[in-house]
Amino acid sequence: HEAYLRGLMGEVQRQVQAKMDSQWVSPKTDALRLIHNSMNLLKTIYGIHEHGSRDTLEILLNRDPGSHQLYTDLQKALSFFEMFFYVYQLLVAVDDRFDPQDPVTLDNLDNVAEIMGFSQLGPVRPSARILTHYFEELDHLANLGSQVMEKVDQHLRKITVFNDLIEGRQ
Repeated sequence: HEAYLRGLMGEVQRQVQAKMDSQWVSPKTDALRLIHNSMNLLKTIYGIHEHGSRDTLEILLNRDPGSHQLYTDLQKALSFFEMFFYVYQLLVAVDDRFDPQDPVTLDNLDNVAEIMGFSQLGPVRPSARILTHYFEELDHLANLGSQVMEKVDQHLRKITVFNDLIEGRQ
């Protein structure tokens, strides 16, 4: 339990601290892995056995009402990144990443953006609007990941085997 949590926390920490300077956009790598890894951390500390992140979030909303905003924000992030990934793969390509500087990709991304409700706004094309939203959501998701890590860290402080060692009970 503790070793699993500590190992996964390292992965989530790496994902939270990842720089947004890659030339590639990858909802799967940039966001969905962080969300699912965060859910796995929370499932472990709360003893949840459901498999899906959506199911886990529903259970957490009831089991830990003090963190309602965190779980609601994670649901919103999961919905946006899953929908973006799904629509992109459905309309454009099954690749899990793309170059947002490529003109053909931007034309295709305009279609994805319009389907998702990001229309032309003055001189700002739909692809620019959805990419801006994407990176704003990534930034917010990093904050949510940090909040999850804090919850797990608090849990580990309570259950760590090192407490027993320090207090001489082992």
